[in-house]
Amino acid sequence: MANALQGERRRMTGKRERLKGGGGAVATRPAFGGRSSHSAPNSTTTRLSSRRKLVCSERGLTSTEMAIVFPLLIATLLTVFQSAFYWHAWNVANLAAEQGVSAGQVEGASAADAIAASSNIIGQTGGLSPGSTTTVGYGTDPAGGATIQVSVSAKPITIVPVNWPIDATAEGRLEEFVRADDR
Repeated sequence: MANALQGERRRMTGKRERLKGGGGAVATRPAFGGRSSHSAPNSTTTRLSSRRKLVCSERGLTSTEMAIVFPLLIATLLTVFQSAFYWHAWNVANLAAEQGVSAGQVEGASAADAIAASSNIIGQTGGLSPGSTTTVGYGTDPAGGATIQVSVSAKPITIVPVNWPIDATAEGRLEEFVRADDR
């Protein structure tokens, strides 16, 4: 029993097992079910030979799969990062427009104050490609009050060569001093 277990262990590790045949002759059996020179072919060894051919024909298949999957994985990751850059740039542009309106609403403020506040936010937060533009416009609302409108046009930082422009606009009513008699 102990000899049989040792032989099985040797066969499992891929080493050849020596079997003692009758009359002191020694026959060898290759590991993993292959044919030896002393055994006749049977259906089991034929099936194993065809399986070996199948296994051998799949050589390099992992490399081929990786050559297909890896570029798709990289493209997916780049798309995720590019979307995050776009979202950040959109938030920065909206914040810059809102801060421009806040700075331009104050009584006595000029369009230059609104542009400076907007440019300051863009410079501090980053995330936009150089060359963003800020425009300031004045108008009136339906109630007859004066309004200020600040627009920021920019492009996000890009990893993938895409052209996704961002246009953010904020509008607010200008502050004005009203005397108690005029209320």
